[in-house]
Amino acid sequence: VPPPHALPTTALSRGAALDLNTASAAELELLPHVGPALAARIVADRARRGDFHSVAELARVRGVGPKTLSEVARRVEVRPPPGRDARRAPGRAATSRTATQTATSP
Repeated sequence: VPPPHALPTTALSRGAALDLNTASAAELELLPHVGPALAARIVADRARRGDFHSVAELARVRGVGPKTLSEVARRVEVRPPPGRDARRAPGRAATSRTATQTATSP
């Protein structure tokens, strides 16, 4: 075991939550109930389906059940992408979806 000063500094080691949208597989492995395979699936899911919009969306990843989600939820967060106003983004997305649904509705 390397001495503490040789260990990499991560958000978790500083007491901060990991951002699910930027955390590496190695960082995700530091979470309870998350091993190398699950960490890789989380990163692959994020790459394939896009960013997580809430911590609860982590359940979309195969292998993340209620117990894992409960344990991990206290240690992760989802931040909006840089340069995006988190308060305005959902309204714009909802408006776009509503307009699309209205345009495609019979």
